[in-house]
Amino acid sequence: MHHLYNTNAFVLNRVAQKEADMYVTLLTEKFGVIRVIASGLRYEKSKLRYALQKYAFAEVTLVRGKNNVWRLTTGMTKPDFIFSALDNKKQLVVARMFLLIEKVVTGEDADELFFEIVNQGVVILSNCDDEALYESIETLVVYRIMHQLGYVGKTEQSKQFTENNLLWSEDIITKMKNEQRKVAQEINDGLRESQLVR
Repeated sequence: MHHLYNTNAFVLNRVAQKEADMYVTLLTEKFGVIRVIASGLRYEKSKLRYALQKYAFAEVTLVRGKNNVWRLTTGMTKPDFIFSALDNKKQLVVARMFLLIEKVVTGEDADELFFEIVNQGVVILSNCDDEALYESIETLVVYRIMHQLGYVGKTEQSKQFTENNLLWSEDIITKMKNEQRKVAQEINDGLRESQLVR
């Protein structure tokens, strides 16, 4: 009998497999970025269809089968973050962040702080009423992601954004807005050096 693993997860991507299956890329709280097989997900009758829409936030149950392949058994949407409820500009920000995560995180690596940076970032973005701050929130999330991976944040200046990766005050977002160009350049340099994104 296979052991069942429960974890919160963001759906980063989905790719069709066979007649009705999906290959789903998840950012999970307990296992990092993993790729799982969701059998029958494309069937109209599948109970998992709505819980595993692209960019959804869900609680999932997984099993590890033959050849260490992850398979999805259950999934339930969580109300903390609902992608479809966001306006178009917020959706674009989330899509860019999730695409970046899929590219820069390679292999399974449990990192609950990394997950929480993303989780809190999308919730802050969801609740933000000032469109002028969307980009600053995105840059802050991406900068903290890159810092957690070890690609940026080695200067004294960067400490104000990374000393507490779970601080989301209005003050820190405003500081990011004021230094966005410089920070974006450091992110781009980190991406080039990582050779994970070309």
